[in-house]
Amino acid sequence: MDIVDDFLTRLAKHVPDLPIETRLKLEQETRQHWGGNRAEVAKGIGGLSRTTRRWVIEHSLRRGDPLSEIFKNSNLHRATIFRTLSRK
Repeated sequence: MDIVDDFLTRLAKHVPDLPIETRLKLEQETRQHWGGNRAEVAKGIGGLSRTTRRWVIEHSLRRGDPLSEIFKNSNLHRATIFRTLSRK
């Protein structure tokens, strides 16, 4: 199984009602874009990429979550959250 198959399988587990057309389109677009390339998959801090960490933090702030809740729920260190926020 390659990384695209693995991702789509995991996506289908979390979104069981995902239309087959969407899965096919995602696979086709991903393979057209990345086909033949060796993509690096960073381990990430807390298992999350920089982009995902930023999204989680910004989403929580937009919802009005207090920083203490973001620290607790994101599984990220306080310093990582402040560093991410300072990179805007």
